[in-house]
Amino acid sequence: MSGKRRSIIMIAVIGAFAAAFAVAAAAPDDTASVAPTRAAKLAEFERRLAGIGAGDHAAAVKLAAWAAEAGLLDHGEALYRAVLREEPMNDEAYYALWDLCRARPPAKHSSELVAARAQLDASFVLYETRHFAILSDADEGWTRTQGDRLERTHDRFIRFANNLQLRPLPIDHKLVAVVFDDRADFVAFARADGNAADGRLAGYYSPAKDRLVFYHVESDENVASARRQLEDMQAEITAAVRASRRARRVGQREEARRLAEEADARINHLDEQERELNHFAIQRSISVTVHEAIHQLMFHTAVQSPYVQHPLWLTEGLATAFETDRTRSRFGPGQEFAPRRQRFYYLLDTGRLMPLRELVTADADRFLTKPGLVDAVYHQGYALVTWMARDRRPQLRDYLRALNALPSGVPKPATQLAVFERIFGDVDRVEEDWLRFEMRD
Repeated sequence: MSGKRRSIIMIAVIGAFAAAFAVAAAAPDDTASVAPTRAAKLAEFERRLAGIGAGDHAAAVKLAAWAAEAGLLDHGEALYRAVLREEPMNDEAYYALWDLCRARPPAKHSSELVAARAQLDASFVLYETRHFAILSDADEGWTRTQGDRLERTHDRFIRFANNLQLRPLPIDHKLVAVVFDDRADFVAFARADGNAADGRLAGYYSPAKDRLVFYHVESDENVASARRQLEDMQAEITAAVRASRRARRVGQREEARRLAEEADARINHLDEQERELNHFAIQRSISVTVHEAIHQLMFHTAVQSPYVQHPLWLTEGLATAFETDRTRSRFGPGQEFAPRRQRFYYLLDTGRLMPLRELVTADADRFLTKPGLVDAVYHQGYALVTWMARDRRPQLRDYLRALNALPSGVPKPATQLAVFERIFGDVDRVEEDWLRFEMRD
């Protein structure tokens, strides 16, 4: 049989199962009857697939359902995904795919996991959650905490995407994360990934390698330095307490009282500094984890096309809008994250905002070369996305869909502006409405 549609489906299915067929062929049979039964089902699947006409999505969905019922779950899943690549709004394929994927965890093995393992030594242990495969040489407890944060980020993102009617796809294999105990090792790994890894970098998502990379925040030099200062403060308090006791033993009661009060004041100051440091370390660790995971999830759920570069303000705005320091509470574009909001208000109050017309057309080539663009992309993007998620929800949904429908590659600034105005209206009017909202208090 021939036809472009037939070829597309066949390529998708055969590509998805080539490795699975090789593994199945090499695996020993448990009984003499198991292999023929599965082989017969595979042969029947291939026979039915060959009979599907070009563009016959209904027949493809029906075959995917048959494959799933027959226990050929990978075949059914791949066929549903092939249909959705060609017809994203096919409800039957979409909901059947989600039903199938909810019933089993995503595949653990992937080429991304193999590649990450090859770059790491034997000290790295594999930890698994439902949606993530984490390679870590850090403390087990902290690593599992990271896994919990990643899972909660996945769930909040899927809920947001569903509420916005973006039709996120279930991920097709466990997403890879690499966690380092030591920042120096993280920096070396990041540079091998082509990342500059300056002092501000606490984690990143590598689209080329399709993996998240983090390090234990306690190995951050700023945190470690602050911990050493707290230890010095504790030593001074201990010395003051000892001096107070010596003074009391020799009858110097007033001196003993003065030293005791001094030690008490230092203890209160130490407690306050320790609380602030712990809050900073936790906030930095969680917010970076969530931010980078959102980038990865955007691609794997097809909310953001891997073939079209989305505007920087939107990509970073969505990631910053999910930042939080408490993943066990509600978080996402409907909730505020104080550090981002406060920085945005600073830019607003000091007249440092970038004109929206310029922001929506900013591209990667200008990202690090234009003064103020980094602040604008992250903090204006944060405020703009949270506003749109609240007051322009249908347009935000349509905008994301329109971007995914663009030809592959990097859209030109004129194209970016045209798509933005087609969905939201005149960019200057949008800016006026948005800033009026931001200055309402």
